[in-house]
Amino acid sequence: MNKANFQDLTKRLISSSLSIMCVIILLTFAMEISVKVILSILLSFIAGVGMWEYIQLIEQHPRKWFRVILIGFSAGLVCTVYLSLTFSGFIVLPWVWLFLGTAVLFFYHFNKIQGALTAIATGLLGVCYIALPICLLLSILYLDKGNFQYQDGRLWIAYLVIVTKVTDIAGYFGGKLWGKKKLAPVLSPHKTITGAVCGFFGAILFSVLFYFVMESFSVVKFRLQLFESLWLGALIGLFSQLGDLAESLLKRDKGIKDSNQIPGIGGVLDLFDSLLFTIPIVFLFLLVHR
Repeated sequence: MNKANFQDLTKRLISSSLSIMCVIILLTFAMEISVKVILSILLSFIAGVGMWEYIQLIEQHPRKWFRVILIGFSAGLVCTVYLSLTFSGFIVLPWVWLFLGTAVLFFYHFNKIQGALTAIATGLLGVCYIALPICLLLSILYLDKGNFQYQDGRLWIAYLVIVTKVTDIAGYFGGKLWGKKKLAPVLSPHKTITGAVCGFFGAILFSVLFYFVMESFSVVKFRLQLFESLWLGALIGLFSQLGDLAESLLKRDKGIKDSNQIPGIGGVLDLFDSLLFTIPIVFLFLLVHR
């Protein structure tokens, strides 16, 4: 057994604690009108900060208005999704915003041709990587309409965050205690194959446990079968770790350790990296499962 080194344990505990606190708040107050508004503003802010961090990774000296457009594009997209979920008359607003935001990125480069293709492509990648998953998070939370009326989005958010974070925690402790062979030494030198396996099976275990807890309390608005809990947990366990490695790829290319300097966390991308890949998995499951 390796001698464990838990120097970054504090950061992970803070990250997990913040996630759990957010889930508790969501479960308690998410359906209140005022909380819906505050939550949409908060997620818009998170999308904007996440995009700002992403811009620092893709370009050393980004043009001022390019940065402003991308941050506004991302934050505004989250707001339009909230409006479309709240008011039936705004259902196409997110699509309009996507079109207008993409058009503005092209218009901005009409007199800045040098590097335009790279800037537009990487900018739109950032929107897909950061803003769209956060929009889907809102869609999961407030899916109690139409074909989704028999599901409670708050329970699915709890499931999503718990299983994703368990993947991270199980992988961390498994790697520290028993890991020897590196998983991806160039991208993340501290991750091990053993840790990845522990994270993967930890996700499956807690997915199944969540299913049994819901069954034992006869919760009817969390529709998940035992077999589904197995393979959905497996997918979350896989894509959670891929999300972590994806952000590591961007940071290694830039040559930095954290996406920001927030004490105990690093940055928004450091906090949400795994969720950015697991949110779409759960949303697609619900879309097919409805």
